[in-house]
Amino acid sequence: MTPLASPPSARILAQAALASVILISLLACGQTTRLTDNVYPAYPEDHPIEVFTVRPERAFIEVAIVNESSEFTANRQKLLASLKRQAREVGADAIIFSGFGAKTTSGPTTASTNPVTGVTTYNSSTSTINSAEALAIRWVTP
Repeated sequence: MTPLASPPSARILAQAALASVILISLLACGQTTRLTDNVYPAYPEDHPIEVFTVRPERAFIEVAIVNESSEFTANRQKLLASLKRQAREVGADAIIFSGFGAKTTSGPTTASTNPVTGVTTYNSSTSTINSAEALAIRWVTP
């Protein structure tokens, strides 16, 4: 007995699912954009990072813009923790938090028809990418 070939629509759906998994894995990550040529040593994981929502009066250097985006979590504390982790990695003492965001995108609508019943099923997908951004800063020592 020879195996039956998958109908073209099933192969397309499988390829689309694989592409979605790859895209999601790429989207669930943080990004750091350095703003200075100076390289500061990273702080250990337990180093406290102060969080500001306005520019502090204390003198500082802008080290990097840090952001995190994820389709897997809407938990703002996890997003903020990731910003702090990135700030530690670039040797920052604090972050000036810019805010949270969310972007919803719609995927293509696909249709598949059951050859036995003739019933057509339509599928569409949406995804929401949650994000957070901050300016990582380092205190200027007199």
